[in-house]
Amino acid sequence: MMSVPRECEGQRRILLRRLLPALALLSLVSCTDATRPDAGRANHDPRSATIPAGSAEREIERTAVSSSAMRSVGYDPAAAVLEIEFANGDVYRYFDVPPPVHAGLMRASSHGRYFNQHIRNADYEYVRVSE
Repeated sequence: MMSVPRECEGQRRILLRRLLPALALLSLVSCTDATRPDAGRANHDPRSATIPAGSAEREIERTAVSSSAMRSVGYDPAAAVLEIEFANGDVYRYFDVPPPVHAGLMRASSHGRYFNQHIRNADYEYVRVSE
């Protein structure tokens, strides 16, 4: 494996984090995908595509939270990925989320309000892991 110069390491990590959702989607493509009713849809947003649980590279351990909006929250500090299981059972991953944002979410008196103000409205890239 070729070594990466130290000054390029940050750029490489950012690129890898942004490619993770696309790579996970590519692993799900099958020959039957062309027969789906939504195949070839021009405005398809890969960030909101459904990815079955377990198909992403790493499992993220989540902690249960007391909230009417969400069931559990997990964070991978090495990859800066935040994973949230919402009250309806949907699980989403948010990319390039700094550790202080995760810490703030876990400390918040209202997890849902904090999510709306600091995560959803911050335009982090995301992907749905399961529904």
